[in-house]
Amino acid sequence: MKMKSYLLFTTALFSIIALIHLMRFAFGWTAVVGTWTVPLSVSLLAVVICVFLAFWGMNLLRRL
Repeated sequence: MKMKSYLLFTTALFSIIALIHLMRFAFGWTAVVGTWTVPLSVSLLAVVICVFLAFWGMNLLRRL
């Protein structure tokens, strides 16, 4: 896979993941892993991280 294709794919993937976590927070969806109910703050943290990685990928795409 070429670098430009890789960056485009990962940028899109992180954007989609951020959107899903943002929707979970906005609509109050619950997430359960085993017996642990994942707090909404974990989704907010995931949104911040995924948006950062998506912007980083877009920045690298512009440099190519």
